Amino acid sequence: MLDIAEVLKARESEFVSLRELVTRIRLHQPHVSETQIADFLYIEESNGDLPEWVKQGIAGTIEPTYTDNHYDGDPSLISLLKAIREEGYMPEVAPKIELARSTVSEPPMDFDDDIPF
Repeated sequence: MLDIAEVLKARESEFVSLRELVTRIRLHQPHVSETQIADFLYIEESNGDLPEWVKQGIAGTIEPTYTDNHYDGDPSLISLLKAIREEGYMPEVAPKIELARSTVSEPPMDFDDDIPF
């Protein structure tokens, strides 16, 4: 028989990213857009109805920063939801790619030519 206490305890320690939460909701409600999901989560968070394990899973390791622009620095759950609402989709975060700078080098000297020094 399933022990509900074990399931809840395991769920509390499970890490759920915001993208994963939105994906899970979309699987159960395919007719709902990401903006509508963000609106729902934003309202639930502002009413205090969002379960603590969800908040800790999504943004528990993210320290909120209080900057003028919430796109700078580490975002909190509220600023992540605001970004989805404003953009209309889940923003992608891509790591910065370091490009190797090619230096223009001179061609190697050819000492086998017939030109005297």
